[in-house]
Amino acid sequence: MIKKYKHVLIILGLILIGIILISYSSLSNKTSEKSSNDYVKELERKIEEFLLNVDGIFEVDVILTVKNDYYASITDGFDVSSYVCGAAIACTNGDDPSFRYKLTRLISAYLGLPSNRIEIVRLG
Repeated sequence: MIKKYKHVLIILGLILIGIILISYSSLSNKTSEKSSNDYVKELERKIEEFLLNVDGIFEVDVILTVKNDYYASITDGFDVSSYVCGAAIACTNGDDPSFRYKLTRLISAYLGLPSNRIEIVRLG
């Protein structure tokens, strides 16, 4: 009787293996995306720590936007600064034009971003 259904069992086995491989692939993609998000959060935290050393900043919040292909490329060892599209910074003294100018130049140098992709506002 097993010989009669041998082809059916082989096909079911191949389908099961295919399902397992697809599940594993999607799980590993979610893991790398999560670690990529963590990497961006870590960079934001480092910038916040850096900015807290700037005279006049007592509180700061940083949000970075990254290119869509960043998440696919992070595992290949590319420099994250080449994938940052923009920076939004809320900090103390962020409403002072001369302070914003200095801070924009500083962030531009730090991330390699043009100044038109950096926005600074007063926190609170």
